[in-house]
Amino acid sequence: MLNRESVRRARLGAHVSVGISLLAIAFGAILKFAVTASLGGIDVGTVGVILMVVGVVGLLIGLGTLIANGGSGDGSV
Repeated sequence: MLNRESVRRARLGAHVSVGISLLAIAFGAILKFAVTASLGGIDVGTVGVILMVVGVVGLLIGLGTLIANGGSGDGSV
C-alpha cells in the first residue's frame, strides 16, 4: 500500500518528468528549425528530431504517471 510520502514523491517525479520533456521538445525544435550550423558528420536537424521524439515519449509517460497517481497536485491523498 502506498503511503503519503511515496505518492508525493511520485507526483514530484512526474512533474519533473513533464518539465524536462517540454524542455527536450523545445530544444529539439530549436535544433531542427532554427539552427543552420553543421558539426562534422552530425546532422543537427536529426538530433533535433530525436530530442523531440524523446520529449514526446517522456511527456506521455509523465502525464500517465500524474493521471495514475491522481495528479491533482494539491497534496491530498
